[in-house]
Amino acid sequence: MTSLTLRAAALAAIALVHVGVRATTIELPPCLDPFQPFIYSGCYADTGNPHALSLRSQLDQQDMTIEKCVSVCKGNGFRYAGLEYYGVCYCGNTVNGQQLDEEQCNYPCTGNSSQVCGGTDIVSVYQDPTFLPVDEVTVADYDHLGCWTDDSEYGRALAYPQDQLDGYTLTTEKCLQACRDGGYPFAGTEFGGM
Repeated sequence: MTSLTLRAAALAAIALVHVGVRATTIELPPCLDPFQPFIYSGCYADTGNPHALSLRSQLDQQDMTIEKCVSVCKGNGFRYAGLEYYGVCYCGNTVNGQQLDEEQCNYPCTGNSSQVCGGTDIVSVYQDPTFLPVDEVTVADYDHLGCWTDDSEYGRALAYPQDQLDGYTLTTEKCLQACRDGGYPFAGTEFGGM
């Protein structure tokens, strides 16, 4: 993804940063357009608090393949896709787990037994190569894209509030840095820093 594209996408929605308010995530459909395949990143521990990847997909885990999981993560704008326990699909912008030896990811996927879908509390992780590496993204790479509504029957515009930030001393720069550190391509503020 080019820097210009990253910048164009960076502030396309508004994030909740108001302390005490929880966002709702509505899963979008899988990406149906051709896209560059995700690259296998490794086998990771998923201890569950927090999960290695932040969103558990609603896809049918009884007929799961790598391609199905990757397409739903791509369609929802996530950097990573992961599969564990025979076919539970997760998506996320960061991986919150320790990398493990490859032989620990050894459960066959329910939709294609020749593919590997992690293990018990172990996730096989794939990465979207179109994202810039997090280490190469700076706050300056985010561009302002305008004002967006966050009042929708479909859920919040951005579903991951940065609750570690103090809403009373919040600045745009602090929000951008927190979202950059979390691997999120979008950031936004609302409620005037309440």
